[in-house]
Amino acid sequence: MRGEKKRADGGLLSAIDKNTKTQNNREELLKGMLLKKNITSWYEPCHFRIAHSEKSYLPDFVTSIFIGGRQVLIEWHTNKDTKYCRKLEAIKDYYNFYIVLAYQVNEKEYSKIRGGMGYGNNKGKMVDELWAIPYPIKKSPEMQRREAISALSSIKIIGGAFWHPDIGAYGKLLRETFVDARAKGMISRRLEELLRKGGIRKDAERNLARQIRESNKLEEQRGLERHM
Repeated sequence: MRGEKKRADGGLLSAIDKNTKTQNNREELLKGMLLKKNITSWYEPCHFRIAHSEKSYLPDFVTSIFIGGRQVLIEWHTNKDTKYCRKLEAIKDYYNFYIVLAYQVNEKEYSKIRGGMGYGNNKGKMVDELWAIPYPIKKSPEMQRREAISALSSIKIIGGAFWHPDIGAYGKLLRETFVDARAKGMISRRLEELLRKGGIRKDAERNLARQIRESNKLEEQRGLERHM
């Protein structure tokens, strides 16, 4: 296919584009922001094997940004439980990725974070950066646009007041649209911060291919150990 390049193990390593299929709207939003800022990235390029473990890890986005010589990997998850963060820590330590964990929080948790209260744990040491993104991120911008137009077309002015047949649903739509716009702005600012801390490298794809070869070596060693 056009634009795809062979990698060392014979597979295909393709940078994201507007046609790249993601798993959910959270990842779709992040993909759109990476493309908008011209940050070449790869979505779920391979399962990275974890050293001394039977487990592997499939990253969301491996970017072309490097900070301190380490390639930036952005993972979007619905929480930041310790077991999951330890898996990210193992990947960070073995492959030397700079790992960003973006996770969703409700408004109460988000207010605590903004107030500097934090969580009182060491998850910030397991990954390089924690991004707290407020709920919800459920609908694509196009879906929100269509729903907003539909909702606005149903509004009627009765006795000088606005009326909507489902005012509860309309209020929820407005809240979700506001929160999603805020989340998009936060992600944009965070990506700009990453670029200021480091920079985009032209050899990012080659570095990623090297990490994939390293993962394949681990898999081969594991296979030999099973047959000993």
